[in-house]
Parts: sequence; structure tokens; C-alpha cells
Amino acid sequence: MKNLDRSKYYKEDEEGFMIYLLSRLYNDLQINTALYNSISNKNNILSDNAEIYLFKILISHLKEGLKILGIMKRSPKYNKIFSKWINSNKIVDQIMKDISDELESPKNYPSTVNARFLDIRDEVFHYSIKETKDYIYYKNCQRDMIDKKFDVCIETDKFEKYKYEVGVDMPLAKNVFTEEAIEEVNKLKNKVVVLLKEILTDYYNRNTKS
Repeated sequence: MKNLDRSKYYKEDEEGFMIYLLSRLYNDLQINTALYNSISNKNNILSDNAEIYLFKILISHLKEGLKILGIMKRSPKYNKIFSKWINSNKIVDQIMKDISDELESPKNYPSTVNARFLDIRDEVFHYSIKETKDYIYYKNCQRDMIDKKFDVCIETDKFEKYKYEVGVDMPLAKNVFTEEAIEEVNKLKNKVVVLLKEILTDYYNRNTKS
């Protein structure tokens, strides 16, 4: 572990700001992955709920990360710095080519992982009771689950008090919590993690080694 002078590492310029954002993203993705791996394959109901919750968090981080990378790629304020990172590292260059469509608007690229699985983020993090559309969406989701014969599964404690419901988000995000979705989202996450690691390593080396 090295202690670095913050003023010299996170400089008050565009590149320092960009690196700070990417550092936050990288570390959030790493923490999410570590937590997910620590509870996966535990084969109990609580860990199943935790896996769903952590997958929701992953979707949110990844969605925000793609948005930030897209802005850095396109914005006149940042794209010169971003292009410098790409041109100086072959791994970064290749991954950027691989995920290029993921950084664009999902509406224009409907076949991307971003469009197919990450746009659900608003539904799984959105608690609203004000708008009629939210109530209609709730009714439609519940009817669909009833048609597919998915019961409500509630765990109680020894006093018969409510403890938790298993997969309470499933009606809202049944198309996302699938083996295909988990596999595709994790593939994209892994590419983004390698991309960020390369960018952050290059920046670290430039600013700490003479």
C-alpha cells in the first residue's frame, strides 16, 4: 500500500477529474464482484436474495459507467484525453472497439447488453406511488406472475413475524434475472473492469514513476 500526495495524483484538471470518476467506478465494480462471489453458491434463501440485490447494484454501476465512458469518448472537453489513453494502450484500444456500441444510446442499438438488460435499472430501483403508470405497471407485472404460477414466498421468524420475501423484485425484472442476462452482463462487466484497470495503471505509472 502506498500513500500518495492527493494534490499531485488527482490534479485539478480534466484528466484528474476523469481518473477520479473511473477510479470510483472500478472500485465499486470490484467491491460488488467480491461481495457477489462471497455469497454465491451458498445454497440458501438469504444468499439467493443477496445475489439478486447485488446484481441490481451491478446493473446500476455498469449503466452509469457506460454513460460516463460514452461522454468521455464523445465530449470535446474530454475526448482528446480519452483518445490519448486509447492510442497509448493496445488493450484499451481493443476493448473500446469491442464495447463501442454499448456506449451509445440503447434506443439506437437495441441488440446491445446495455439495451437488453441494463435499462431495467430504473424499474428495480424506482419506488413510486404518484404516477398512474406505476400502478398499471405493478398490476401488469403481478398478472403475468400469476399466469406463470409464481407464488409469493415469505419467510417468517420464530414469532411468526414477517422476515423477508424471496425474490420480491422478480415481477419487475423477471427478464433480467435470468442465466442469459447474468452471463451477458458479467461478460460486459469483465471487459469494462479490464479497460479501467489498464487506464488506471497507465495513469498511476505516469504519475508515480520517474
